[in-house]
Amino acid sequence: MNRLLLFFSILTIALWTACQDKMSNPLITFENGVDSIADVFPGDIIHVKGTITAEGPLAGAFYFIQKKDAGVLEENGDRLILGQEGFSGSFSLEVTAEATTSGVKIIAEDKNGNRTVKIFKIIKGIDEINIVLEEPSFLDDINSGEVFHVKGKVTSKTKITNLNYRIIKGDINDSPVDLDITGALELPFDISLTARNGWTGVLITASNKSGLVVEEKFEIKQVTHVGPSVLFDSEEILVKPDSMFTVSGRVASNHPVSSLSYVVVRGTVSDPAKPALLTGDRFRFEANADETATAVMVIATDERGNEGESTIPVSILFPSRIEGNTMIHYKNIILADNLSKGYFSFSLAPYVLDKEKATSNQEHVNLLYSNLFIGEGNANNGPAVFGPNVYNASTIKAPYMVEEWSTLNLTRTPVANDFFSVSGLTFDEIPDNKDAWDQINQYIKSKIGSSSVVRQKNVSVGYMFAIGYGGTTAGEINKYAIVIVRGMGGKNATSVGESTGAWIELEIKMSK
Repeated sequence: MNRLLLFFSILTIALWTACQDKMSNPLITFENGVDSIADVFPGDIIHVKGTITAEGPLAGAFYFIQKKDAGVLEENGDRLILGQEGFSGSFSLEVTAEATTSGVKIIAEDKNGNRTVKIFKIIKGIDEINIVLEEPSFLDDINSGEVFHVKGKVTSKTKITNLNYRIIKGDINDSPVDLDITGALELPFDISLTARNGWTGVLITASNKSGLVVEEKFEIKQVTHVGPSVLFDSEEILVKPDSMFTVSGRVASNHPVSSLSYVVVRGTVSDPAKPALLTGDRFRFEANADETATAVMVIATDERGNEGESTIPVSILFPSRIEGNTMIHYKNIILADNLSKGYFSFSLAPYVLDKEKATSNQEHVNLLYSNLFIGEGNANNGPAVFGPNVYNASTIKAPYMVEEWSTLNLTRTPVANDFFSVSGLTFDEIPDNKDAWDQINQYIKSKIGSSSVVRQKNVSVGYMFAIGYGGTTAGEINKYAIVIVRGMGGKNATSVGESTGAWIELEIKMSK
């Protein structure tokens, strides 16, 4: 009997101990029994709530925000506040999701060392952004000057951060026009526009907080021209670098023209618009080419707001070297009486050099151009072309052109105005063949042999002279060229080294 009582006593103690051990594990329960959240995006605010219950006192409760990047898990956290320290209670956490946030770990441990760990999973959503245009989502035909609307809606999984539109003109897009952001995840838009000639569409672009970008095009298939037509007097403008050029033409319009303006296009950028004067139906204005002008756009607007525009291309006549079978042809050789364009080289592009490039490549320089000033009333004053080796001749006196030079190439420049009477050829008729150039070279060689001319001044358009170079003495000269003056301008200098804007345009032909 005593043995039976002892057995039941031991069994009761064992069962009670097992039950006690089981009940002593802290219990972590998330609110509503939900232990995860899906479709989360960076910037979302996540609330993690729940309770921790334990039969005995708690040693501590903790939370850790988990981040996983490239498979590496990182955890950072702190102690959980449950109300009364050391006892069961509820918790509430607010977490701002980042791109790598993957969960929130909750740990509870009682004073017996029993620990419970639970993880609230944060599942990242797949972001997307869309633009849907209202029908009709295109225009078949519209008259210029008519108003139309581009309507639609942007929807995004994350906050919409930008919405804009651009006018499309063939292959060219205008600068973007930003629209107000009035909704976080859904944004309707209604863009009112007035059709203009040349428009081919409207490009809508939207982006969201995640950096996703979406575009949708509203196509304009035809804009029927209503309004002024701008007609130019020529198809293209050819202009020297750093020169003014003239744009002229007329405007044809069914209604009085209220404004006329023009824009000089320089590659991918444009100058500010400037007004132009319309006299009757004619216009004429000047613009500066610099070295960058590529086109001029003229815009006319009639009294009803209809706009017409047209663009004329501009080609800058930069120095060029064309190599044929026998002949080398230099065109657009424009020298100026300033140190940025006062040097010419047969062998070194771009052939017209500034002082810095000429100085560092002095062995390649063949001609100089300067507005000479020898002295008050001196007959040799004025613009002249001459060789580097005679910079200090009494009729030149231009040491400022070759400061610190050690190589001064010899060049002879005798007059050749009898070229036609001797050869039977005008400059433009000089052919690219060996027989002709054998005769021309003999002609130039005879000029060099009988002349010590080292400069050319007081020239005029159509004036011709020869060039001999390639040796250190006149007898060693072995390169020959024939030159014609195509243009010139500017006043005589009144002091040494002065620039009055004088210039000369040369065209040169020589044998290879």
